[in-house]
Amino acid sequence: LSKFLQHYFTKQTSLLIHDSSYGFGFIHRLDVASSGLVLIALTMEGLLALQWQKSLYLIGRDYVVVSYDLEVGGQRRCIDAKVAVPRAKVTRTLTEDRGLPASSHVLTQAHLHGGDLAS
Repeated sequence: LSKFLQHYFTKQTSLLIHDSSYGFGFIHRLDVASSGLVLIALTMEGLLALQWQKSLYLIGRDYVVVSYDLEVGGQRRCIDAKVAVPRAKVTRTLTEDRGLPASSHVLTQAHLHGGDLAS
């Protein structure tokens, strides 16, 4: 991934992407078990700002989920659980008492009803 970014960002554009002592600008890979979103900084200011936010658990993510037969009554719901990653399987996230606090907010945006796709 660093080689890919270095192809698009020259040293004149972003020296940080070419510097191994700062991890080529990589801050963190979020959600390793699912999408693997990646945080990358192009400047030293951006690197420090993102590292600070990460250290204080201030980084949030929004997802859009399309599901079938999930009814939440059209109201906002919050799912609170403690989440942990077992040492044996880092590709898996579990809810358990020893985990860190995590919240998911659910809001139904639309109800779609089936129709005839052939017409």
